[in-house]
Amino acid sequence: MKQAINQYSLTKEASMRCLLFLFYISPSVISAQEIEESIALSFGTVAITGNNSISTLELPRSGRNLVITGNLIAVENGEPGRYRLTGFPPNTSVDIEVDSASMTAGGTGIPEPITVHNFDIASVFTNDLGEAEFQLGASFSTSGNGGDYQDAPYSGGAQMRLNFWAPSVADFVTVTQNVEFRGEVRSGFALNEAVAMHFGTLFARGEPNNQASLRLFPDGRLDIDNNGDAKILSLSPPRAAVLVVSGAAPNRELSIGVDSSDIEMRHRDNPTGPHFILTNIETSPSGTGRTDDTGELEIGVGATLTTQKTSSNVVYPSGTYEATYSITVSY
Repeated sequence: MKQAINQYSLTKEASMRCLLFLFYISPSVISAQEIEESIALSFGTVAITGNNSISTLELPRSGRNLVITGNLIAVENGEPGRYRLTGFPPNTSVDIEVDSASMTAGGTGIPEPITVHNFDIASVFTNDLGEAEFQLGASFSTSGNGGDYQDAPYSGGAQMRLNFWAPSVADFVTVTQNVEFRGEVRSGFALNEAVAMHFGTLFARGEPNNQASLRLFPDGRLDIDNNGDAKILSLSPPRAAVLVVSGAAPNRELSIGVDSSDIEMRHRDNPTGPHFILTNIETSPSGTGRTDDTGELEIGVGATLTTQKTSSNVVYPSGTYEATYSITVSY
């Protein structure tokens, strides 16, 4: 009888230990939360025209109504980040925090950095299935220290923290997710000569005391002024130059500068012979021009061609005369 009682006591103690063990592990089972980054937050493409002071682009979480201060120009619009939550407690408020971060050219840490800060996040509340979607906006700022920004893709990342009440553990829980930021700095744009300036075929004569001139307007019109024995005759139609800007910010005013110096236009095969003088380069539009919706602008270019004052009456030799001029287009 004594042995039976002892055996019963051991069996009872073992059973109690098993029950206590099962009771201990059951509360630690929590469903996994997932944060899906559907679209990375991007400031789009910007031109940086100066960095002597801090410039900022504010991109709201809606993606609309950008606010730009300083020397930034939006070339292509940015896009807010988009995220989807699953596996969270149903009908629960989720508080979201994101650390400030730096973006660098190619994500390699090469200066100058763009700082991402002042994140714009709406209140997030899960549905009956424990799911939610939200968008993320932010401010993007230059360093303002005078350093130069490369024309390159910029990238960076930060940690996002999501805090919520988990009824299964009767406590607040924090989960983290690394999020990416993207954008591109493109302060330059292309300027190409679609049509070269050509004064056509001319007869020209120089003399010691007077000069003849041919004015080629940017729209292709022609005006000739002959004086004394100095003459220019147009034997075939001239052609104004056409320059095309591409890759600039859309609907943006650009400055157009011309070379104001006198440029000698010399015979290709006989550069020591009589030459023409290229002056008064003019453009259309003049001074400034606005790009279209695609960031392009067409610029017509004309100039005035003048004969040289020669030591005696001289007929210009047949052949090709050449010169190089410059046009500067900038933000």
